[in-house]
Amino acid sequence: MKEGSDNFRSLAIQEIIQRIKARGVEVIVHEPFLKEAEFFGSKVEKNIEVLKRDSDEIVANRFAKCLVGEEFKVFTRDIFNEDRTVVVK
Repeated sequence: MKEGSDNFRSLAIQEIIQRIKARGVEVIVHEPFLKEAEFFGSKVEKNIEVLKRDSDEIVANRFAKCLVGEEFKVFTRDIFNEDRTVVVK
């Protein structure tokens, strides 16, 4: 999440979280700038390393540099990898 942005709190991400949780999947939200311990009924994890360790799958708007090494479990709308800083072969 880009610092200072409030897109994270938008309805779209809440709907995604709701759909995933409706299938019985635990959701952990990574948002280092959120002060609350929960967001939309899900735990907030501020440490990306803890999130990567504890997650089986990661849903991301864009592929961020901090996700390098986790490509096998990242699902993103960034299908053309336009924001990716590393090319994975």
